[in-house]
Amino acid sequence: MEWGPQIRPTRAVVDLDAIIANTRRLARLAGCALFAVVKADAYGHGATAVSLALQSACSDPSVLKGFAVSLLEEGIELREAGVRRPILVMGPSLMDAHSCVVEHGLMPMVSDVRHLKPLADAAQSSEQILDLHLKVDTGMGRLGIRPKALASAIEEATSHPALQLRGIASHLACADSDDPNDPRSMSAEQLRLFGQLVAAHRESLGPKVQFHVANSAAVLRFPQSRFDLARPGIALYGNGGGQGDRLAQAIRLVSEVSQVRRVPAGESVSYGARWTAARDTTAAIVPVGYADGLPRRLNLEGRGRALIGGKRCPILGTISMDMVVVDITESPQVRVGEEVVVLGRQGSECISVSEMAGLCGISEYEVSCGISKRVPRQYVGGNG
Repeated sequence: MEWGPQIRPTRAVVDLDAIIANTRRLARLAGCALFAVVKADAYGHGATAVSLALQSACSDPSVLKGFAVSLLEEGIELREAGVRRPILVMGPSLMDAHSCVVEHGLMPMVSDVRHLKPLADAAQSSEQILDLHLKVDTGMGRLGIRPKALASAIEEATSHPALQLRGIASHLACADSDDPNDPRSMSAEQLRLFGQLVAAHRESLGPKVQFHVANSAAVLRFPQSRFDLARPGIALYGNGGGQGDRLAQAIRLVSEVSQVRRVPAGESVSYGARWTAARDTTAAIVPVGYADGLPRRLNLEGRGRALIGGKRCPILGTISMDMVVVDITESPQVRVGEEVVVLGRQGSECISVSEMAGLCGISEYEVSCGISKRVPRQYVGGNG
Protein backbone atom coordinates (compact mmCIF):
# COMPACT_ATOMS: atom_id res chain seq x y z
CA MET A 1 0.00 0.00 0.00
CA GLU A 2 1.25 3.46 -0.90
CA TRP A 3 0.35 6.25 1.47
CA GLY A 4 -0.41 9.76 0.34
CA PRO A 5 0.86 12.89 2.08
CA GLN A 6 1.10 12.61 5.84
CA ILE A 7 -1.77 14.56 7.35
CA ARG A 8 -1.81 13.12 10.85
CA PRO A 9 1.20 14.51 12.71
CA THR A 10 2.07 11.43 14.79
CA ARG A 11 5.46 9.98 13.88
CA ALA A 12 8.45 8.12 15.30
CA VAL A 13 11.69 10.05 14.94
CA VAL A 14 14.75 7.78 14.82
CA ASP A 15 18.22 9.22 15.44
CA LEU A 16 20.58 7.15 13.29
CA ASP A 17 23.62 9.00 14.66
CA ALA A 18 22.70 7.78 18.15
CA ILE A 19 22.53 4.18 16.92
CA ILE A 20 25.90 4.52 15.18
CA ALA A 21 27.48 5.98 18.33
CA ASN A 22 25.94 3.25 20.49
CA THR A 23 27.28 0.58 18.13
CA ARG A 24 30.82 1.93 18.30
CA ARG A 25 30.67 2.21 22.08
CA LEU A 26 29.39 -1.36 22.45
CA ALA A 27 32.15 -2.67 20.19
CA ARG A 28 34.73 -0.91 22.39
CA LEU A 29 33.17 -2.36 25.54
CA ALA A 30 32.98 -5.85 24.07
CA GLY A 31 36.50 -5.68 22.68
CA CYS A 32 35.34 -7.46 19.54
CA ALA A 33 33.22 -7.06 16.42
CA LEU A 34 29.44 -7.09 16.64
CA PHE A 35 26.60 -8.78 14.92
CA ALA A 36 24.10 -5.93 15.22
CA VAL A 37 20.72 -7.47 16.01
CA VAL A 38 18.07 -5.85 13.81
CA LYS A 39 15.30 -8.42 14.14
CA ALA A 40 11.69 -7.28 14.66
CA ASP A 41 12.26 -4.32 12.35
CA ALA A 42 15.27 -3.26 14.44
CA TYR A 43 13.14 -3.35 17.60
CA GLY A 44 10.69 -0.95 15.98
CA HIS A 45 13.32 1.48 14.67
CA GLY A 46 13.29 0.27 11.05
CA ALA A 47 15.64 -2.54 10.07
CA THR A 48 16.43 -1.37 6.55
CA ALA A 49 17.29 2.22 7.47
CA VAL A 50 19.27 1.18 10.56
CA SER A 51 21.23 -1.53 8.73
CA LEU A 52 22.11 0.66 5.75
CA ALA A 53 23.25 3.46 8.06
CA LEU A 54 25.43 1.12 10.12
CA GLN A 55 26.83 -0.56 7.02
CA SER A 56 27.92 2.82 5.69
CA ALA A 57 29.19 4.30 8.95
CA CYS A 58 30.87 1.22 10.46
CA SER A 59 32.92 -0.05 7.55
CA ASP A 60 35.63 -1.39 9.88
CA PRO A 61 34.93 -5.15 10.27
CA SER A 62 36.52 -5.05 13.73
CA VAL A 63 33.51 -2.96 14.79
CA LEU A 64 30.68 -4.43 12.74
CA LYS A 65 30.86 -8.00 11.53
CA GLY A 66 27.32 -8.02 10.16
CA PHE A 67 23.68 -8.16 11.14
CA ALA A 68 21.53 -10.70 12.96
CA VAL A 69 17.83 -11.35 12.38
CA SER A 70 15.39 -13.94 13.58
CA LEU A 71 13.46 -14.76 10.42
CA LEU A 72 14.53 -15.78 6.96
CA GLU A 73 12.11 -13.17 5.60
CA GLU A 74 13.89 -10.47 7.60
CA GLY A 75 17.21 -11.46 6.08
CA ILE A 76 15.81 -11.44 2.55
CA GLU A 77 14.34 -7.97 3.11
CA LEU A 78 17.76 -6.63 4.09
CA ARG A 79 19.49 -8.27 1.13
CA GLU A 80 16.95 -6.83 -1.30
CA ALA A 81 17.43 -3.39 0.29
CA GLY A 82 21.17 -3.45 -0.44
CA VAL A 83 22.72 -4.81 2.76
CA ARG A 84 25.93 -6.55 1.68
CA ARG A 85 27.45 -7.47 5.05
CA PRO A 86 26.95 -10.98 6.53
CA ILE A 87 23.41 -11.60 7.77
CA LEU A 88 23.01 -14.23 10.50
CA VAL A 89 19.55 -15.83 10.65
CA MET A 90 19.13 -16.96 14.26
CA GLY A 91 15.61 -18.42 14.16
CA PRO A 92 14.71 -22.06 13.57
CA SER A 93 11.98 -21.70 10.93
CA LEU A 94 13.82 -22.80 7.80
CA MET A 95 11.16 -25.39 6.91
CA ASP A 96 11.86 -26.31 3.27
CA ALA A 97 13.44 -22.96 2.46
CA HIS A 98 17.06 -24.08 2.65
CA SER A 99 17.60 -23.04 -0.98
CA CYS A 100 16.40 -19.51 -0.10
CA VAL A 101 19.17 -19.25 2.47
CA VAL A 102 21.73 -20.05 -0.20
CA GLU A 103 20.09 -17.94 -2.91
CA HIS A 104 20.17 -14.78 -0.79
CA GLY A 105 23.61 -15.37 0.69
CA LEU A 106 22.37 -15.64 4.25
CA MET A 107 24.15 -17.38 7.11
CA PRO A 108 21.99 -19.72 9.21
CA MET A 109 22.48 -20.38 12.90
CA VAL A 110 21.74 -24.09 13.02
CA SER A 111 20.22 -25.36 16.25
CA ASP A 112 19.09 -28.73 14.88
CA VAL A 113 21.56 -30.96 13.04
CA ARG A 114 18.77 -32.25 10.82
CA HIS A 115 19.06 -28.99 8.86
CA LEU A 116 22.70 -29.59 7.94
CA LYS A 117 22.19 -32.03 5.07
CA PRO A 118 19.42 -30.08 3.30
CA LEU A 119 21.51 -26.92 3.62
CA ALA A 120 24.52 -28.77 2.19
CA ASP A 121 22.42 -30.14 -0.65
CA ALA A 122 21.06 -26.69 -1.47
CA ALA A 123 24.54 -25.16 -1.46
CA GLN A 124 26.00 -27.96 -3.55
CA SER A 125 23.24 -27.73 -6.15
CA SER A 126 23.99 -24.00 -6.48
CA GLU A 127 27.73 -24.68 -6.60
CA GLN A 128 28.29 -22.46 -3.57
CA ILE A 129 29.89 -22.73 -0.16
CA LEU A 130 27.46 -21.84 2.64
CA ASP A 131 28.81 -20.29 5.84
CA LEU A 132 26.93 -21.24 9.01
CA HIS A 133 27.02 -21.11 12.79
CA LEU A 134 26.00 -23.78 15.28
CA LYS A 135 23.94 -22.92 18.34
CA VAL A 136 24.45 -24.81 21.58
CA ASP A 137 21.98 -24.74 24.47
CA THR A 138 23.87 -23.92 27.67
CA GLY A 139 20.73 -23.32 29.73
CA MET A 140 18.25 -21.13 27.86
CA GLY A 141 16.17 -24.26 27.28
CA ARG A 142 14.74 -23.04 24.00
CA LEU A 143 16.91 -23.70 20.93
CA GLY A 144 20.28 -25.33 20.55
CA ILE A 145 22.31 -28.49 20.39
CA ARG A 146 22.96 -30.17 23.73
CA PRO A 147 26.53 -29.56 24.93
CA LYS A 148 27.31 -33.28 24.96
CA ALA A 149 26.21 -33.51 21.32
CA LEU A 150 28.23 -30.52 20.12
CA ALA A 151 31.27 -32.57 19.07
CA SER A 152 29.17 -34.80 16.83
CA ALA A 153 27.35 -31.75 15.41
CA ILE A 154 30.71 -30.15 14.55
CA GLU A 155 31.80 -33.39 12.90
CA GLU A 156 28.60 -33.50 10.88
CA ALA A 157 28.85 -29.84 9.82
CA THR A 158 32.49 -30.13 8.75
CA SER A 159 31.87 -33.36 6.84
CA HIS A 160 29.95 -31.56 4.09
CA PRO A 161 32.25 -29.92 1.52
CA ALA A 162 29.55 -27.33 0.68
CA LEU A 163 29.32 -26.11 4.28
CA GLN A 164 31.79 -23.89 6.10
CA LEU A 165 31.51 -23.66 9.88
CA ARG A 166 32.13 -20.07 10.90
CA GLY A 167 30.83 -19.81 14.45
CA ILE A 168 29.53 -21.49 17.58
CA ALA A 169 27.05 -19.56 19.69
CA SER A 170 24.84 -19.75 22.73
CA HIS A 171 22.34 -17.44 24.43
CA LEU A 172 22.08 -16.25 28.03
CA ALA A 173 18.76 -16.49 29.84
CA CYS A 174 19.24 -14.10 32.77
CA ALA A 175 22.01 -11.66 31.85
CA ASP A 176 19.77 -8.67 32.46
CA SER A 177 18.79 -9.73 35.97
CA ASP A 178 21.63 -11.83 37.42
CA ASP A 179 24.22 -10.31 39.73
CA PRO A 180 27.50 -10.24 37.75
CA ASN A 181 29.39 -10.87 41.00
CA ASP A 182 27.42 -13.98 41.95
CA PRO A 183 29.38 -17.09 40.89
CA ARG A 184 26.29 -19.23 41.50
CA SER A 185 24.00 -17.34 39.14
CA MET A 186 22.54 -18.95 36.04
CA SER A 187 24.56 -16.59 33.83
CA ALA A 188 27.79 -17.55 35.58
CA GLU A 189 26.95 -21.23 35.11
CA GLN A 190 26.12 -20.77 31.42
CA LEU A 191 29.33 -18.84 30.85
CA ARG A 192 31.40 -21.50 32.61
CA LEU A 193 29.86 -24.19 30.44
CA PHE A 194 30.34 -22.18 27.24
CA GLY A 195 33.94 -21.44 28.24
CA GLN A 196 34.55 -25.17 28.64
CA LEU A 197 33.18 -25.78 25.14
CA VAL A 198 35.42 -23.04 23.74
CA ALA A 199 38.46 -24.60 25.43
CA ALA A 200 37.55 -28.04 24.13
CA HIS A 201 37.08 -27.05 20.49
CA ARG A 202 38.98 -23.86 19.70
CA GLU A 203 42.32 -25.43 18.84
CA SER A 204 40.89 -28.11 16.55
CA LEU A 205 38.55 -25.69 14.76
CA GLY A 206 41.10 -22.93 14.23
CA PRO A 207 40.69 -19.14 14.04
CA LYS A 208 38.05 -19.15 11.30
CA VAL A 209 35.43 -20.41 13.78
CA GLN A 210 34.37 -17.66 16.16
CA PHE A 211 32.62 -18.13 19.49
CA HIS A 212 29.91 -15.77 20.73
CA VAL A 213 27.38 -15.63 23.57
CA ALA A 214 27.08 -11.98 24.66
CA ASN A 215 23.78 -10.18 24.19
CA SER A 216 23.25 -6.52 25.18
CA ALA A 217 23.05 -7.15 28.91
CA ALA A 218 26.09 -9.41 28.84
CA VAL A 219 28.21 -6.88 26.96
CA LEU A 220 27.30 -4.24 29.55
CA ARG A 221 27.38 -6.39 32.68
CA PHE A 222 29.44 -9.60 32.21
CA PRO A 223 33.02 -9.05 30.97
CA GLN A 224 33.59 -12.82 30.94
CA SER A 225 30.96 -13.13 28.17
CA ARG A 226 33.10 -11.28 25.64
CA PHE A 227 34.54 -13.93 23.35
CA ASP A 228 35.20 -13.44 19.60
CA LEU A 229 31.95 -11.71 18.69
CA ALA A 230 28.98 -10.13 20.47
CA ARG A 231 25.31 -9.82 19.51
CA PRO A 232 23.81 -6.69 21.09
CA GLY A 233 20.23 -5.84 20.24
CA ILE A 234 18.31 -3.46 22.50
CA ALA A 235 21.46 -1.62 23.61
CA LEU A 236 22.12 -0.51 20.03
CA TYR A 237 19.04 1.66 20.37
CA GLY A 238 20.08 3.11 23.72
CA ASN A 239 17.97 0.90 25.95
CA GLY A 240 18.43 -2.04 28.30
CA GLY A 241 21.42 -0.60 30.14
CA GLY A 242 21.84 1.07 33.49
CA GLN A 243 22.98 4.39 34.85
CA GLY A 244 26.29 5.48 33.42
CA ASP A 245 26.30 3.28 30.31
CA ARG A 246 26.33 6.46 28.14
CA LEU A 247 24.05 4.97 25.51
CA ALA A 248 21.70 7.38 23.75
CA GLN A 249 18.00 6.58 23.30
CA ALA A 250 17.43 6.66 19.55
CA ILE A 251 13.66 6.98 19.24
CA ARG A 252 11.05 9.65 19.97
CA LEU A 253 7.30 9.14 19.57
CA VAL A 254 5.86 12.56 18.84
CA SER A 255 2.60 14.17 17.78
CA GLU A 256 1.04 17.62 18.17
CA VAL A 257 -1.89 19.32 19.81
CA SER A 258 -4.90 19.02 17.51
CA GLN A 259 -7.44 20.73 19.76
CA VAL A 260 -7.55 22.70 23.00
CA ARG A 261 -10.73 22.47 25.04
CA ARG A 262 -12.12 23.43 28.42
CA VAL A 263 -13.29 20.68 30.79
CA PRO A 264 -15.50 22.20 33.52
CA ALA A 265 -15.25 20.90 37.07
CA GLY A 266 -17.35 17.78 37.50
CA GLU A 267 -17.11 16.60 33.89
CA SER A 268 -15.21 13.48 32.83
CA VAL A 269 -13.11 12.58 29.79
CA SER A 270 -12.48 9.44 27.74
CA TYR A 271 -13.69 5.83 28.03
CA GLY A 272 -15.05 4.60 31.31
CA ALA A 273 -15.21 8.13 32.74
CA ARG A 274 -12.19 7.17 34.86
CA TRP A 275 -11.10 10.78 35.34
CA THR A 276 -13.36 13.60 36.49
CA ALA A 277 -12.22 17.20 36.67
CA ALA A 278 -11.90 18.43 40.25
CA ARG A 279 -11.48 21.97 38.90
CA ASP A 280 -11.95 23.75 35.62
CA THR A 281 -9.29 22.20 33.41
CA THR A 282 -7.73 23.03 30.08
CA ALA A 283 -7.06 19.91 28.03
CA ALA A 284 -5.10 19.22 24.86
CA ILE A 285 -6.36 16.52 22.49
CA VAL A 286 -3.42 14.70 20.92
CA PRO A 287 -3.86 12.22 18.01
CA VAL A 288 -1.75 9.35 19.36
CA GLY A 289 -3.11 6.26 21.09
CA TYR A 290 -2.61 2.61 21.85
CA ALA A 291 -2.93 1.64 18.17
CA ASP A 292 0.21 3.69 17.63
CA GLY A 293 2.16 2.14 20.48
CA LEU A 294 1.25 4.29 23.47
CA PRO A 295 0.32 1.48 25.89
CA ARG A 296 -3.24 1.71 27.19
CA ARG A 297 -2.07 0.64 30.65
CA LEU A 298 0.33 3.63 30.84
CA ASN A 299 -2.28 5.74 32.62
CA LEU A 300 -4.24 3.11 34.55
CA GLU A 301 -2.94 4.62 37.80
CA GLY A 302 -2.91 8.21 36.55
CA ARG A 303 0.87 8.40 36.33
CA GLY A 304 1.21 8.84 32.57
CA ARG A 305 2.83 12.02 31.31
CA ALA A 306 3.45 13.78 28.00
CA LEU A 307 5.94 16.54 27.25
CA ILE A 308 4.57 19.83 25.93
CA GLY A 309 6.67 22.97 25.91
CA GLY A 310 9.39 21.14 27.79
CA LYS A 311 7.08 20.38 30.73
CA ARG A 312 5.64 17.11 32.03
CA CYS A 313 1.87 17.31 31.66
CA PRO A 314 -0.49 14.71 33.15
CA ILE A 315 -2.40 12.38 30.83
CA LEU A 316 -6.08 12.41 31.72
CA GLY A 317 -8.25 9.30 31.84
CA THR A 318 -8.10 6.27 29.59
CA ILE A 319 -5.77 6.26 26.60
CA SER A 320 -7.88 5.66 23.50
CA MET A 321 -6.97 3.77 20.34
CA ASP A 322 -6.26 6.94 18.36
CA MET A 323 -5.91 9.81 20.83
CA VAL A 324 -5.05 10.92 24.31
CA VAL A 325 -6.13 13.83 26.51
CA VAL A 326 -3.44 15.86 28.30
CA ASP A 327 -3.84 18.42 31.10
CA ILE A 328 -2.33 21.76 30.07
CA THR A 329 -4.00 23.91 32.74
CA GLU A 330 -0.57 24.95 34.06
CA SER A 331 0.62 25.78 30.53
CA PRO A 332 -1.91 28.28 29.20
CA GLN A 333 0.41 29.29 26.37
CA VAL A 334 -0.02 25.93 24.58
CA ARG A 335 -1.68 26.24 21.19
CA VAL A 336 -2.96 23.93 18.45
CA GLY A 337 -0.04 22.57 16.42
CA GLU A 338 2.47 22.52 19.29
CA GLU A 339 4.72 19.46 19.50
CA VAL A 340 3.83 16.74 21.99
CA VAL A 341 6.36 14.07 22.97
CA VAL A 342 5.04 10.89 24.56
CA LEU A 343 8.37 9.04 24.32
CA GLY A 344 11.79 10.63 24.13
CA ARG A 345 13.35 14.00 24.83
CA GLN A 346 11.96 17.51 24.61
CA GLY A 347 14.15 20.27 25.98
CA SER A 348 15.70 19.17 29.26
CA GLU A 349 13.00 16.59 29.98
CA CYS A 350 12.94 13.01 28.74
CA ILE A 351 10.43 10.18 28.93
CA SER A 352 12.68 7.17 28.52
CA VAL A 353 11.81 3.74 27.22
CA SER A 354 12.77 2.43 30.66
CA GLU A 355 10.39 4.83 32.40
CA MET A 356 7.47 3.94 30.16
CA ALA A 357 8.15 0.22 30.55
CA GLY A 358 8.23 0.58 34.33
CA LEU A 359 4.95 2.49 34.45
CA CYS A 360 3.27 -0.11 32.26
CA GLY A 361 4.72 -3.22 33.89
CA ILE A 362 6.21 -4.40 30.59
CA SER A 363 9.73 -4.87 29.22
CA GLU A 364 11.67 -2.20 27.37
CA TYR A 365 11.55 -4.44 24.30
CA GLU A 366 7.76 -4.19 24.21
CA VAL A 367 7.83 -0.40 24.21
CA SER A 368 9.82 0.17 21.00
CA CYS A 369 8.57 -2.98 19.26
CA GLY A 370 5.03 -1.85 20.07
CA ILE A 371 5.24 1.33 17.97
CA SER A 372 2.97 0.24 15.15
CA LYS A 373 3.44 0.19 11.40
CA ARG A 374 0.89 2.94 10.94
CA VAL A 375 3.30 5.38 12.59
CA PRO A 376 5.68 6.77 9.93
CA ARG A 377 9.38 6.58 10.79
CA GLN A 378 11.31 9.80 10.25
CA TYR A 379 15.11 9.44 10.17
CA VAL A 380 17.67 12.01 11.21
CA GLY A 381 21.45 11.72 10.94
CA GLY A 382 23.11 8.62 9.61
CA ASN A 383 26.03 10.13 7.75
CA GLY A 384 28.62 8.43 9.93
